[in-house]
Amino acid sequence: MLIISKLHLKIVPLIRKLLLLFLFLTTSFAIASVHFVPNITTNLHPTQAEKKVFFKEGILYFEGFQGDGTIEVYSLIGNKVSELKTQELNAFQFNINLQRGNMYVVRILLASSEVYTFKVIAL
Repeated sequence: MLIISKLHLKIVPLIRKLLLLFLFLTTSFAIASVHFVPNITTNLHPTQAEKKVFFKEGILYFEGFQGDGTIEVYSLIGNKVSELKTQELNAFQFNINLQRGNMYVVRILLASSEVYTFKVIAL
């Protein structure tokens, strides 16, 4: 019993030192890595910043899209709420009855085979 307690007294401080060393090495690495992260807004694809979808007072607004396409609206659990085919999506407005306080996924399929997905909260 005396041998175990002496061994315990030697191992516990060693484990503490190893944990502190590990913590120090990982923390300094995380702090150093912050300097390598570029400005996140410069990494956006140019078309992402130009295209917008938002919901206000019962209307879904679409900005920055060109050409005809299909608009699909899904509930958060994946049920299709609405689908609409349109000729021109530039500055398009879509009257839709969405339940307030819920989040929806709006999927836009353009004739050029591009697909965009947005999350919208009905307020």
